[in-house]
Amino acid sequence: MFGLFNQWLFTQEIECEGASPDLMDVAKLWTYGGIWGVWQLQNDAMKLLIPLVSRETEGPQKEKKTVRQFVEHAYATKENTALTKLALHRILSFVSFVDNIKQWIDNFAPGMLAEFTVGLMRYMSKLPKNLHCPLPKQNSIYLGAAKAEVDLTG
Repeated sequence: MFGLFNQWLFTQEIECEGASPDLMDVAKLWTYGGIWGVWQLQNDAMKLLIPLVSRETEGPQKEKKTVRQFVEHAYATKENTALTKLALHRILSFVSFVDNIKQWIDNFAPGMLAEFTVGLMRYMSKLPKNLHCPLPKQNSIYLGAAKAEVDLTG
């Protein structure tokens, strides 16, 4: 990282020995830019991160290790940053490909579930009215529970 940072200081470009840097290198560089207080480095890294993250086309069941690593790296801090927003956006784009949503969500990085839920709700609220999910009537919820003889005390 320090080598990439040094090179960026002199050239204002992020490169790895003449090649394009990989997703994790740029994500780490973005993070260190924040730690070091070099906001222009973060801006330059983000310009590279967006297409790098978008290029990862594997779905959630077959996602590459780098996508998982990127999301885990983004959520390693407790702060809501541009990096976590980018990771969340990428994960939200996988939703339609998920076979077992419960298992997929159980493997989310810590802290991601709440943001994922909010992001999904925002997306759903922007859908045309005819595609909104109808809300069940409260009576039907209680009647369904009563008919199934579910113990609601425990």
